[in-house]
Amino acid sequence: MTRWDVFVYGTLRRGFHNHHYLRGAELLGAGRTARPYGLYLEAGIPYLVASEARYPVLGELYRVDARVLAGLDRLEEHPHVYERREAGVVLESGEGRRAWIYFARRAHGVAAGAGDFARLSTI
Repeated sequence: MTRWDVFVYGTLRRGFHNHHYLRGAELLGAGRTARPYGLYLEAGIPYLVASEARYPVLGELYRVDARVLAGLDRLEEHPHVYERREAGVVLESGEGRRAWIYFARRAHGVAAGAGDFARLSTI
């Protein structure tokens, strides 16, 4: 069975309301993006912008099957609202990986001052 690594940085993370979409996925660990990106917030929804090098973005890496990936694509409205692209991720252990990440097709809302949605969403 084919599986893919997906890095999540917002409402799909543990403790947030969309995490149930990852039911059946294997958590590989916490980490950050290998490159800096821009994180935006609009009505509590995070949008990652690839064209802005602001800061590494924190999140979690999961290994998913085709069913989970298809559900994530529907949730993220890929490729219309978010575009799933492959990018580098660094786990807390220092191990580098390539993973799918959902990037906004355009910036929405207000630029966040840091790259950790979990910290920003509790302010």
